[in-house]
Amino acid sequence: MTDKIVLSGDLTEIRFPTLLMSLYRERETGVLTLTGLTYRKSLYIEEGKIIFASSDDPDDRLGECLLRRNMITAQNYLDSAEQIRPGRRQGELVTA
Repeated sequence: MTDKIVLSGDLTEIRFPTLLMSLYRERETGVLTLTGLTYRKSLYIEEGKIIFASSDDPDDRLGECLLRRNMITAQNYLDSAEQIRPGRRQGELVTA
């Protein structure tokens, strides 16, 4: 049997870096989900280490972030976006 504990709180009560450091020190495993009025973001944590992140905010996608930071060209972005298929992520396709 697995112990499933759901914790909730408000980030005004604790600084986000402090929360992450606590999860790391305690070697916690689980999903940390942050929600706002218009977004939902999740960090998947295994033994205190972040192993994956997801967001429903389109501006958080890797391609968009790289493009905004001028780390890839618009053509790189478009080329990789055309290759996205189920089971493939844009991060596997983007090359500078």
